[in-house]
Amino acid sequence: KIRARNSMNLANCILSDVIKKTQAKSRGVKRGQFCVVRETNMPAILLEAGFLTNPQERDNIRKKLYLEKISLGVANGIESFIKKYS
Repeated sequence: KIRARNSMNLANCILSDVIKKTQAKSRGVKRGQFCVVRETNMPAILLEAGFLTNPQERDNIRKKLYLEKISLGVANGIESFIKKYS
């Protein structure tokens, strides 16, 4: 299951860099059998950047700067994954 291992590595790299950028609480990487990530030939993840039911996270998600931090964290995480595992 190389793809599954690569997906976990990708998820951990992205989580690490998103947390660095946003200072959000890490809920860790979870496993799931979602079709959108299961039926691929390449590493795949499903990212939840926050919960609208949480007032603090909802307020953060409404801020442009916070969304930019998430985006940079994702981009940096992908770059970290490529450098570490390619």
